[in-house]
Amino acid sequence: MLGLPAFERPGSARRRSSVRAVMALALTLCCTTAVDALAGGPGDEGRENMTTEIMPGAGGLTEAVAAARGGDWQPLNAVSAEPEAIVAALAPLAEDPDAGLRLGLVQYLAGLGDSAAAPLLVRLLGDAEPEVQSRAAAALYDLPLPGAALDAEPGAAEALMAAASDRPLTAAELLLLGYVEDPGAEAMLRGVDAGAAVKLRPWHRPVPATLAGDVALSRRGDAAARDRLLQRQPDGPTEELVFLLSVLRDVDAPPVLHHLAALTLGDDRTIDLGVPSGASPKRRVCDLAVDAFTARLDLDLPFALDPAGRYDEAQRQAVRDAIRGSIPR
Repeated sequence: MLGLPAFERPGSARRRSSVRAVMALALTLCCTTAVDALAGGPGDEGRENMTTEIMPGAGGLTEAVAAARGGDWQPLNAVSAEPEAIVAALAPLAEDPDAGLRLGLVQYLAGLGDSAAAPLLVRLLGDAEPEVQSRAAAALYDLPLPGAALDAEPGAAEALMAAASDRPLTAAELLLLGYVEDPGAEAMLRGVDAGAAVKLRPWHRPVPATLAGDVALSRRGDAAARDRLLQRQPDGPTEELVFLLSVLRDVDAPPVLHHLAALTLGDDRTIDLGVPSGASPKRRVCDLAVDAFTARLDLDLPFALDPAGRYDEAQRQAVRDAIRGSIPR
């Protein structure tokens, strides 16, 4: 696996992933509501049955998986088993002939958001259905260590690259190629169609596929790709800046990080992310930049993050100062 950048402080990955989770909540504009539908009582069936109904154990997991096979994924949300056990119980569904069921499996694993899902998501990269492949790639990319998952599963890189022979790759698939050491992955990234567009999230605006390719190539140490990122000018398209901030985890060259900080922390143009539709005030590029750089570099700031709010100039200057103290020039 291509390694983490040398300037990262030991032990920062776990803390950074925690902050990144907060940022992801702001970007997605999604609020997950947990509803406990407990109807009726245990009657005369005894305390043991009551415990099973409220906090299902192995039996509850078996029943929940059976419900998922029938298209009802909700019972899995009430299962008290560890993510590893849930993923193991769901693994046979990856081989089911029903493509709709496999797609539902990917969607569930994406919502689970746990690293335990990584091996199964990697397997699904080789699914026969392109939509299952691409959604598995998106879910895998959102996990903290997708490169480690790709390395751990034999044939994962080949499955990822095989998709390119049948269709254009998605943003997540291109970014995942940045973690693959096979020289064929680099060739694919260099051959990205200059006219193609991709979106990392469904609610993002499209950006050139070559931009995703440059991020992945830069992660692999490609000097030309880093130069192209360094040539980006102030007041460039906001959708491209949002994309770069959303994939900041994969930007590991200190000059590129400093350049993106200079481009974004002073950019007060509004973006359609981070607050409900129609709400005011809208967030700006610079607000997203504060969240993104804090998560990426595990910055210690004198103020609390507000993923739905705005940051004043003094707060943004504190981020600039923290960046200069965190990575070399």
